[in-house]
Amino acid sequence: MNRRILVLGLALAAAVGVGFAAVSCNFADAVTCDNNELNLTAGTHGDFGSDAGAQKIEAFFDATIAVQNKAHALMSALTTACMNIGRAINLTDGEMQPTGSEPSDAQRIEAACTPVAAAIRETIQQAIPSGAFLSLQVTPPQCDASLTAYANCAAGCEVSVTPGELDVVCEPGRFGIGECGGSCSGECWVDASAGCTGQCSAQCTGTCGGTCYGNCTGTCDVYDGSGNCAGLCSAQCTGTCEGSCTGACTGECWADVDAHCAGECHGSCDIEWRPPQCEVYARPPEIDADCHASCEARVNASLSCTPGSVTVNYGLLGGNAAAQTRFQALVTALRANYGAVLLAARDAGAAIVDLVESFFDALDGIASAAATAVDAAACALRAFQVSFEVSATFSASATACGGMTAAVTVEGSASVGGS
Repeated sequence: MNRRILVLGLALAAAVGVGFAAVSCNFADAVTCDNNELNLTAGTHGDFGSDAGAQKIEAFFDATIAVQNKAHALMSALTTACMNIGRAINLTDGEMQPTGSEPSDAQRIEAACTPVAAAIRETIQQAIPSGAFLSLQVTPPQCDASLTAYANCAAGCEVSVTPGELDVVCEPGRFGIGECGGSCSGECWVDASAGCTGQCSAQCTGTCGGTCYGNCTGTCDVYDGSGNCAGLCSAQCTGTCEGSCTGACTGECWADVDAHCAGECHGSCDIEWRPPQCEVYARPPEIDADCHASCEARVNASLSCTPGSVTVNYGLLGGNAAAQTRFQALVTALRANYGAVLLAARDAGAAIVDLVESFFDALDGIASAAATAVDAAACALRAFQVSFEVSATFSASATACGGMTAAVTVEGSASVGGS
């Protein structure tokens, strides 16, 4: 018996008061999961309470809904891409449809993409000369996770959350106006605290080479009506200096230089300018392990992705006119639809493996919480069924994408000028 079935089964048995001997792999017979508790079609769940266990349960059901939606969206995008390509090379919709009244997402993927891969292979072989291949230049899809989405999920799952951290640390750059570590030709601006040997924009405490407005410790050639200096000061000026201040300046200080500048160089610098360099450090919130598993699965299922793109080139064609026409229709369809196949391949790869692993971890983690709520335990069993369904969908997607990739890279076998 699967470990996860056993864990959830024991939780349900405890909740409904049955013994271990009564526990079987068909626990849903004992208690049902109603749509008002977990409705996977509508993507909603009920309110199981406000305590820590209830919050974990609801976070897990949010993850269940997100993962199922991700799997269904993957199926929809991949089957649409396969069928678009198939129609372009003369396959009918009936040839790309599953049999049965209620096919699973995995069966839909297999039915749509398997015949298309075979038709692609045949189309290329009939139109590309023997030993030749298509030239495909691929730009892979790019996906980003949201730290905010994780933080919001964490806050809803657990009350005592250690906040996350997002720091951006930048090293100053060097521009036409910027920091110069070498020789500056132009004006050099320095911080007041560094001392001033040039023009001071505010109060100067030191020797003033121009008009001093304030207290002069020596002889001042002009005084105002209040007895303050308003002219040239022969000694130290404490006040505003219109001229060269040698001393402490409370504002910006600048001077014409043709030498080393310890501040901002407004001119040309004898070393290469460079842009600022910034490093971003992000640490997600620290939460309970069960909440983390649910939130990680939910965020991975909601990644923001830019689809990949493909450029298809080919050289000399062979085969007859019909084969060449079909091949050119294939190339057009690949250019329009193969990016979706690339994204599906990414989704069915390592990232989705992590998603499913997180989902199973979350499923294990809520067993003890579900034991306190019979309805939650029954819905957890429904979520367990979903885990099998989405795993099958991801597996079928990976197989289909692999088949499509093998098909578009097949070697041609046509004769040049053949009939």
